[in-house]
Amino acid sequence: MWGSILFIESSIFLRLNHDVSVFKSGIMEVRKKEVFAMKTIMNRVLAGLLSWLLVGGLVPVHAQATQADTFEPEPVVLLFAELNAVPDAADAIENSADLPASFAWVDETIFETVSDLVEGNVEVTYEDTSTETVAVDVKVVEELTDAIIYEPLGSAEYFLVTAGTLPSLEGRVINSVTFPEGTIIEWGNPADFETPGVDKVTPINIIYPDGSMNTILQMVTVEAAAPEADSYAPRAIDLVTTQLNVVPPAADALMNLDELPADVVVTWQDEAVFSEVKIEINENLVVTYSDGSTDMLPVLVTVEDPDAAPPIADNYQPIAVDLVETTIGVVPEAISAIANAADLPADALYSWQDTAVFDEAKTNVLENVIVTYADSSADMLAVAITVTPAATDADNFTPVAQAITTEVGVVPAAIDALANFDELPDGTEFAWQDESIFEVVAEDVEAVVVVTYPDTSVDYLSVLLTVVEDLTPEPEAELYTPLPVTLVTTEKGVVPDAHEAIANKDELPPDMSFVWEDESVFDTVVASAFTNIIANYADGSQDIVAVPITVTEPAVATHARVIVHFVDTEGNRLLPSQINAREIGSTFQMTRVAIDGYELDSIVGQEKGIVSADESKNTVTYVYRKLATQPQLPNTGESRNMVFYGIGVLALLGGAILVVQAYRKRRQ
Repeated sequence: MWGSILFIESSIFLRLNHDVSVFKSGIMEVRKKEVFAMKTIMNRVLAGLLSWLLVGGLVPVHAQATQADTFEPEPVVLLFAELNAVPDAADAIENSADLPASFAWVDETIFETVSDLVEGNVEVTYEDTSTETVAVDVKVVEELTDAIIYEPLGSAEYFLVTAGTLPSLEGRVINSVTFPEGTIIEWGNPADFETPGVDKVTPINIIYPDGSMNTILQMVTVEAAAPEADSYAPRAIDLVTTQLNVVPPAADALMNLDELPADVVVTWQDEAVFSEVKIEINENLVVTYSDGSTDMLPVLVTVEDPDAAPPIADNYQPIAVDLVETTIGVVPEAISAIANAADLPADALYSWQDTAVFDEAKTNVLENVIVTYADSSADMLAVAITVTPAATDADNFTPVAQAITTEVGVVPAAIDALANFDELPDGTEFAWQDESIFEVVAEDVEAVVVVTYPDTSVDYLSVLLTVVEDLTPEPEAELYTPLPVTLVTTEKGVVPDAHEAIANKDELPPDMSFVWEDESVFDTVVASAFTNIIANYADGSQDIVAVPITVTEPAVATHARVIVHFVDTEGNRLLPSQINAREIGSTFQMTRVAIDGYELDSIVGQEKGIVSADESKNTVTYVYRKLATQPQLPNTGESRNMVFYGIGVLALLGGAILVVQAYRKRRQ
């Protein structure tokens, strides 16, 4: 009977834990808080009950895992349903194809009323007859159309259109590939691409095969079409020569008239130039196009007088360089445009016909250089010039956007929308182009930051913006679910590391901590029980995790180590330590070792005895004292002399002794 009770209790515990996980993955915040409270209370009550039953001496019974314990049905984010039409319950489970189960709605009456959001429950019945219920968010509508099911997303890319052209819609709806086949995407009304304007709001219609339609808005800037004169580059001949008072046809001064529109009109800017004798002076050709735009080309004109002396200019032929390059506002010296200036008279003068040409950007256009000689005769030759804008801060720097989230009504600092603001020059200013965008809740909309550099150049940066009702962060405990390991086994009196009892700690925040709710449970031998771990998050929120544990009697040691150390009086090791494992209760005898230059000073511990489980009683330390050494005297060269000196002294003593003995004999 007790085994059945334990099986039932374990099943209830596993079932409630599963329900807590399902509720915790719900959408609404109130439900999350209820689940958290329920999970904490139930874990503590059930863990306490099971621990009481098991510690009380009952035989542990392990519940057989069911398919409901093994599999995890995942509800779809939102299920659309048509009024009075019950959808297949399997469509409400994201991974239904992976589950060995059948699916049925617990209550089908929810489909009889239109609702923006209602909770439906799907009962999942597995092949082993175990079941579980999954909560699903359902939206019931009068008529289920494609426009309700699909949500088109517009591109945040800046859209620039030339007036008079119909722009392509390709890529403007970024999730169009998810729409059903046969969906039509077209510009809606008003879609004015004829009139120039900045940030014109233009609708895009998405018409689905069932006839329903969604509309998104696209910000479009329409630029005026380029004038016709920008499309052509008329070129003048090198020199027009005519007689006094004879006006040559202006069109004859163009060398590429056939490349221009047939209706172009070519005229002289001032025909009076031909009423006086002149030598290679500049006169302008005016080329007028059908849209009223014009090109003006300088042409060298010579008006000859048959009775005049030959001009100096007839004796020289200036040659232009291939290209003169400069920046806006910088007028290069005219002589730099003449390749053979060294071959011309030293008193020749050089000038540009019109220095205003250097006031704006141009690429490879012709401008005249006048070479004036001492007799006032002149040569005029066309030189190709390129005028480029001076580099601005906007040219040299590239601001990088980063997505930003704020509360409705709160305008964040524009600089916070730049990922690399610290790379931009000091004095750069940042501002939102339109702050009204922060007054409405919105998700992933485009906002524009105006970046104004110290030189007044400007960059416009598109930023992905989300405006929410409240930025209060969700408790971390609502975002994570710590899971226990299968079983924690330890010896009596040994408290295991609580971190190691969490199976999925790698999926949890690295800054959280885990502690046992009650460490005294490890002071008693327990075959199988549950105890709680408190999971603490950085934001102060907590989770309670019920962990299965087994506490055993400490293992009894049969062998212990016998250790010998060899050190000097300073504690320095002289020889490697000798370590041997021997059976507890056996005898041991230590062996002293002679060490060159040292003598035994003292012995710490017993040299012989009975091996104890306490290794400190089996440890002996031989302490050696370093022997003193005789000092070595330096070799001064006197040692040999001292030997001879000693021999001499001994010889004198021997001689004295012989003399004394001889004297005694004579007296006798």
